[in-house]
Amino acid sequence: MKNNYDDYLNLMFDKGIIADLKGKNQEENPSLENVDELADYLINYVKRHYTIYEYYVSPNISNFYSKHRKFTRFILICLSLFDSESNINTLLKKYKFNEDSIWEIEHIVPQNQYFNKFNKKNSKLKNRIGNLTLLTKKTNQEISNGSFAKKRESLTCEEKYLKINDIFKIDKVHISKKDICEREKEINKSIYDIFIKDRGKLLQDKLHEFIDAQG
Repeated sequence: MKNNYDDYLNLMFDKGIIADLKGKNQEENPSLENVDELADYLINYVKRHYTIYEYYVSPNISNFYSKHRKFTRFILICLSLFDSESNINTLLKKYKFNEDSIWEIEHIVPQNQYFNKFNKKNSKLKNRIGNLTLLTKKTNQEISNGSFAKKRESLTCEEKYLKINDIFKIDKVHISKKDICEREKEINKSIYDIFIKDRGKLLQDKLHEFIDAQG
């Protein structure tokens, strides 16, 4: 296969994410000639939304649900692909993350106040990255803003396998503020490890694995 690194983006991400990525990076038709350039392109996208420190990252945005949905999808997909011991090509074939008709962003603690145990003081947490995940549209329709326990029971085996859904292994009726905050810390650490640590070496290695398998 010809090394068209722009095309590789289409195998990983949906059109909405790619359009946002190109817009935020101010490169409508990027000329990506090698894995390092592709990695840098993705890293720059992350840096536009996160402040980078020596050993950690911190988000510059507070509402990941309403205002930055494409970037949120990007991050959740990247965590699923790059923060996993599974082969990236196997994951892409199995989950088809580049098809936006399959996956939706879902709240872990539901937006419905009947099930939402956050008080008004903590209500902003519901749209933080720590309270968001990816589920199939089919599952989303079935749970229909249900409780955490209902969501846990409704997940398919494939959805449970994704690392971003590890939180559903917690055996609780309602998830706590502490659980969501801890998950956000874990996500931020993973973002640092994938995109920033050792100049994005983990990301580069995963991209090499992905692209080498294309032939």
